[in-house]
Formats: sequence, C-alpha cells, structure tokens
Amino acid sequence: MMWLVLHALQQFASEQFEATNWKLLWNSSEETLSYDFGDVCRAIFDTNTLAALVFESEGRLANERLMVVARKGRATWRVSVTGRGSHAGAKHRHGANAAVQLAHTLQRIAALTDYSRDLTFNVGTIAGGTVLNRVPHEAVAEGEFRAFKPEVYAAAKSALLALSGPGEVRSLADRFASQVKVEILSESRPWPRNPGTDRLAEIWCDAGRRIGIPVNVEERGGLSDGNLIWDAVPTLDGLGPWGDNDHCSERSADGSKFPEFVEVSSFVPKAALNTTAILSLIATSQPRSTP
Repeated sequence: MMWLVLHALQQFASEQFEATNWKLLWNSSEETLSYDFGDVCRAIFDTNTLAALVFESEGRLANERLMVVARKGRATWRVSVTGRGSHAGAKHRHGANAAVQLAHTLQRIAALTDYSRDLTFNVGTIAGGTVLNRVPHEAVAEGEFRAFKPEVYAAAKSALLALSGPGEVRSLADRFASQVKVEILSESRPWPRNPGTDRLAEIWCDAGRRIGIPVNVEERGGLSDGNLIWDAVPTLDGLGPWGDNDHCSERSADGSKFPEFVEVSSFVPKAALNTTAILSLIATSQPRSTP
C-alpha cells in the first residue's frame, strides 16, 4: 500500500513529491512488541515532521473506511503462587494448595474487567502442580489487560498489583499461608484521542468526501506502532487495505472457520484516498516535511 501511494505521488504530483522529505520506517518485529522501535522513530522525527502515518489495516463499518485515531494500552502480567507441597493422601492437611490459591486470585483478576470503562482483563495461560498424588507447591498464570484511557489503565495496574501478598489458602495443620506474587511483564501505554490525530483524521475524511469514498474513525483495541509515537508527532493509523479475521490461521470445509485475509480490491481505492489526503496535508502545512 505504501509503495502504491508513493508511486502515485511521484507520477502525478512530482513537484510535491520531490519537495517533501519522506522517512520510511519498518518494524519487522511488531507482533512481538519491539519496544525500542518507538525510540528509533523519535530519534528520526524532527521539528518539521508533519505526521506519522501507520499502514495497519483499515476498519470497515458498512461502506465506510475507518481510520484509527486511538488504541488501547496493554500490559502483560504473571501471577506466581507459592504454596507447600504434601502427600495428597497421608499429609493432605499439611499442604497449602498453590493451584487452589491461583484459582481464587484469577477470579479476582477476571472480575476487574469493566466494559463500561473499556477495560478488559484476560487470563491467557495457567500451569501448576507436578503429579496427582501431591498437593501442588506452586502454580503460575499469565495474561494481559487493556484500556483506552491512561487513568483507567493506571487504576487497573494498581488494582492488579495489589493482589500480591498472603493468600487465603493455608495449611490446616499449622496455618502456613500460600503467597501470591503479581508482576508486570511488559507494557504498551494507551494512545488516547488527541487534537493532532483528530486533525489528520479530518483531512482524510475531507479527502474521502472529495473523491467519493466515505471515511470515518474508530478507536481500536489492538496495538500498533502508533502506541509508541502518538505523542511525538501527530499520528494516524489504519491507512492500509481492508482485511479481516486478524491472527486467525484456521479453515474448515463448512466455512465456519475462515483464515485471515486481505481484500485485493481495496488496495487501489485506499491508495487513492491516502494520496489525496497526503497532498492536502502537504498543502496546508509548513514546512513541507512528512514521514
């Protein structure tokens, strides 16, 4: 998509193309969250940078193309429970079951989800115990949480970390208590709605009106490189083609499972929209420089 746009600008708006300093940045490890990519971008941006344009896939609502103007922040977490092992038959009362304590803690984590605040917690993986005739001495789970608003994100993080400490699962023999440890593994802060992004979105909406392509905006739950750079320069996302079933690799003969795809027919119209909008951005901004 990006090459289509640059080729169109070079062919049909050569003066603007030659007068503009284009900075192209690729993140080959985006899905594994390359956190230093944001630092690389910030080092390349300068005071003349007009915008950072992110070519993730567009959204769709009926016939509207949806540009991404905000994204949820995400933190991954691990909960580790230390209990006390014992023989499941002869010494059951002496044990402090780490798996049972983990189950209690995960119920509390799941309950932190609040759809009214666009806050979600997901328990992703669980492991614990060794053999069936032993009270488990350790158990661990990992997951993530996401939120759009920085204040909601911060409150969620505090509530999660507050679950660390002594557990309620104890040995009946001597009241030995299980211990819960909660830690944050990684973070990508939220990209909230902001004036710089909204200004770019209006340019794209206006370009769509002029060429007959309905355009609107959305706030998206998934991450992109926009989370890393939105506060450095005005940033707009969703400039790629249309597709669906993100991260799905399944297919079934009855059609109930369908893999990730891109709609080939969406490339040219989207390239036309991006080209028109970028020309408007260049024309209405000084100095003339954009990544």
